[in-house]
Amino acid sequence: MMRRLLADNRAVWAISFVIALILWGFAARNPTQQQYLYSAPVELVNLPADVVATDVSPSRVTLTLASSGANRPDPTGLRARVDLSGARAGTRTYSVAEVPVPRGVSLVSILPDRVRVTLERREQRTLAVHVVAVGQPAREMAVTETAASPPQVTVEGPSSRIWRISTVEVRVDVAGARMGFRQTTVPVALDASGLEVHGVQFRPGRITVDVTVEQAPPTVSLPVRAVVTGVPAAGYAVAGATVDPAQVVVAGDPVVLAGLQVVETAPVDVTGARADLSQRVALRLPPGVTLKQPQAVTVTVSIRRKS
Repeated sequence: MMRRLLADNRAVWAISFVIALILWGFAARNPTQQQYLYSAPVELVNLPADVVATDVSPSRVTLTLASSGANRPDPTGLRARVDLSGARAGTRTYSVAEVPVPRGVSLVSILPDRVRVTLERREQRTLAVHVVAVGQPAREMAVTETAASPPQVTVEGPSSRIWRISTVEVRVDVAGARMGFRQTTVPVALDASGLEVHGVQFRPGRITVDVTVEQAPPTVSLPVRAVVTGVPAAGYAVAGATVDPAQVVVAGDPVVLAGLQVVETAPVDVTGARADLSQRVALRLPPGVTLKQPQAVTVTVSIRRKS
């Protein structure tokens, strides 16, 4: 009886061992998949050349990835691609079209799987470059001339931003300068209030500025007078114009300075205007006269409805 029981136990043990081997082999060939969460940026692809994206919401999505390997998937280079082939200006919702994943990894879910994209017409303008000297040169020295090369740049970007631009400036540091120098710097787009307009591109992207520093000539402080041209819309009239700053310091030949009573701005065109207009403009100076500190001024023209 005892021998028979022992033989039966051995048989059960052998069968169990074989089953365990089979299960182990199956598990080795089919390990349990692990899931991982990653945040990935939204990438716009096939964007038409005549539009530019100004807003993508959300700008990142959550990806659930599954991997049967022992190591976590490498998130480097993960992108959630949105196909904008044939897209037009406006705000629309687009599906996430593709998420390339590493080999051996599968994509389980995308959250959210649709994003809201705002597109604007791509436009460009060619604008003059104004040089602004920052700081003061050495004692008894003055910046007598600045020259930008090239003197104009092409600005490209979304329509709403391009038409906000009032002027393009490059800034050079002249603090303590005793002689002329050359400097390469990047242009900055400013609106009528002097605030920087971001999200635009310049061609070229860098400007070379030649600065002439010489013995300081005589100076005089003069009021600035706004020059307004054009006619407002029917039923409207120019009520007045102010300039900021109202005075500037100019330098030059003493004989020429003695004949100056006022410095005029470049013309501000109010043709068709129905509301107040502010614009940054350069100053018009006679030959041989320069600004002690080169700068643009802001002209504000008041437009009123005729009574």
